[in-house]
Amino acid sequence: MSRPPGLEYSVDDKPPFFKLLLVSLQQVLLLMIPLIMVIIVVKQAQQSHHVMQSIVSLSMIALALAAVLQAQRKGPLGSGLLAPSVSSAIYLQASLTAVAVGGLPLVFGMTILAGAVEAVFALVIHRLRVLFPPIVVAVIVVAVGIQLGLVGTRELLDEGLNLAGPELLKHVAVCALTVGVMMGLAVWGRGLFRLLATLIGLVMGTAIALLAGFGDPSLLAEVSHAPLVGLPSFSHLSYSFDGSLVAAFVICGVASGLRAIGAITTCQTISNDEGKPIDFGSVRRGVAADGVSCSLSGVLGVTGTSVAPSLVGLSEATGVTSRIVAYGVGAWLLFFALSPKLAALFMALPQNVMGSVLVFTGSLILMAGIKLMSSRKLELRDTLIVGVPLLLGLNRAINPDYFQNLPQALHAITDSLLTVTTITAILLNLVLRIGQKGADVLIINPDENAPLKLKDALVRDASRWAVPERLVKRAGETLLKVETLIQEENLADGPVEVRLEYDTVSFYVELQYSGDPLMLASQRPPSETDRFEEMPMAIGLELYLENLRPDETLVNGDNDRYTIKLRFFA
Repeated sequence: MSRPPGLEYSVDDKPPFFKLLLVSLQQVLLLMIPLIMVIIVVKQAQQSHHVMQSIVSLSMIALALAAVLQAQRKGPLGSGLLAPSVSSAIYLQASLTAVAVGGLPLVFGMTILAGAVEAVFALVIHRLRVLFPPIVVAVIVVAVGIQLGLVGTRELLDEGLNLAGPELLKHVAVCALTVGVMMGLAVWGRGLFRLLATLIGLVMGTAIALLAGFGDPSLLAEVSHAPLVGLPSFSHLSYSFDGSLVAAFVICGVASGLRAIGAITTCQTISNDEGKPIDFGSVRRGVAADGVSCSLSGVLGVTGTSVAPSLVGLSEATGVTSRIVAYGVGAWLLFFALSPKLAALFMALPQNVMGSVLVFTGSLILMAGIKLMSSRKLELRDTLIVGVPLLLGLNRAINPDYFQNLPQALHAITDSLLTVTTITAILLNLVLRIGQKGADVLIINPDENAPLKLKDALVRDASRWAVPERLVKRAGETLLKVETLIQEENLADGPVEVRLEYDTVSFYVELQYSGDPLMLASQRPPSETDRFEEMPMAIGLELYLENLRPDETLVNGDNDRYTIKLRFFA
């Protein structure tokens, strides 16, 4: 990959040593924030201070392996890009449920399963478009955001319920100031201040909370007692599995794969020269690497990981997308993993501050999902696919007793907001496709106006069948180019027969004519991206799912009769 304008160091460039250390440290500071997910799960398991510190350190080792694996270009794993992972919010609620059911061994075992599911998902992405059109993907992202926000809110309320009078007011003030700093920097900040809004808010919120007297005294004391250097313990390692949680972790694996697709696609668009098509092989290998990294996290005894969209934005802002930085990220993480004192410091973060960070992060993920929805015109069918699953999922969070009273066989698919929402959205999408099919056959006579006549007919049929506007644009531009080439090169000896079909999953175009063959060559140009937090994931998914070229192209012929088949997935 050559260096596009605006990048100081592109994918294959090697930054100077000190620049490499600085840029990789910036990445590490940002990816450490989601270690909050690990801390919440470990605290729920009520482990000893030593075990909790070891799990935080092992999480850093898992993230180091994930960053290096993702940067690999040879073999079946790795996108060959700078795309570090974080302890993923996607797995938080499922991990908390697993802790309640079977403790940490169940979390580790099910995390291994989820990573394996994501790795397999990478192999069949192109075959599952019928299950995961953009609207369903958007619903899943929104559900992840809501679920994370609810966990954060619970962290706030659980602590606040035990307070009264001035102490409660101090609690509210700490939460408001923490979220306020993050929101202020996100809205009015510029450059790195905006990108590091969550980190700055976390640091300032922690300082304010400690001054206000919040924080677990035993955990704060452990910071001073913990050694500066030491190896993490593996004494807590054991694994178990539970069939009732399979559905929840399978959905987490798929959701993590979709998030990885968006982040890696955006990585390519900011690293490639303008007009260079997306490398789908790199995306598939990147998703597979993300799944394997997640399974390795489970093996090491930590919670699930996933590629971080926020770090993609940081790479663009610093002008450094070199995959060599991933090795610097890995080195820094291994260095920090050898410090029990740093792990103890993370464990001592005040509960109200962690809850505030989760609420803020959940809001960003929620808006990333809404952005995906707004990228297309919503018909009544889409509205139902969005509304019904989200309402049912919220009902699962508000009225859990109702779902607990359902038959035991249904518990596996109704154990969380995310599982209820995802399964309902997939089923509704399949059911509401019934009868949603249109077809038309056109005969286009060869003349200079033939391309425009064909495009007008396509737009007319697309409007009648409620085809998404972006899909119409893609198909229309491609069809116009193909028909123009046929006319300019005098390839057709007579009329061109055009067949159009739409079934809510794909738009199919078939051209038949007698004459000489046409060779197709198309590109998928990247678009500009926002940099902040989850936005790179949303835009990357939009690019991947609604690309600007045919998803399937076939040209064949027999006895001077040629057929061009183009398929565009919605």
